[in-house]
Amino acid sequence: MNPLTVAPKADGKNPFTIICYICGREYGSKSIDIHEKNCMEKWEKQQRELPKNLRTARPQKPVPLPGLPDKSQDKQAYNDAAFNEYANNSRVECEVCHRKFAPDSLVKHARACKPGGLFDKKK
Repeated sequence: MNPLTVAPKADGKNPFTIICYICGREYGSKSIDIHEKNCMEKWEKQQRELPKNLRTARPQKPVPLPGLPDKSQDKQAYNDAAFNEYANNSRVECEVCHRKFAPDSLVKHARACKPGGLFDKKK
C-alpha cells in the first residue's frame, strides 16, 4: 500500500469517516464542515505565531464535495487526496533533520533537534 493512502473502512463495522485536509484527522460526514472551519482558524493562528521562514502555504481542499458521493471508492479517493494535502502541504519541515511536523509539534521538536545532534542529516 502507498504510504500516503488511507486504509478503507471495513463494510458494516465503522461509519465512513472523512479525512481533514488540514490536520489529517478523521471526522464524520456531519461534522467535517464545522471542523474544517475551526481547524483552518487554528492553522492560521499557528502560522502567524511561526517565524516567517517556517510558514507554509494555506492548504487547499482537494475537491469540492457538494455532499458526499455514495460510492465508497469516491470517498476513498477523496480521503487519499485529503491526506496527501495534509502530509505534503500542511506540515512544516524541520531545518535540521528535514522531517515534517504539525506547526505546534515543530516547536516541541525543535527543542530536541539541534545541529550536530542525533537527527541531523548533515552529520
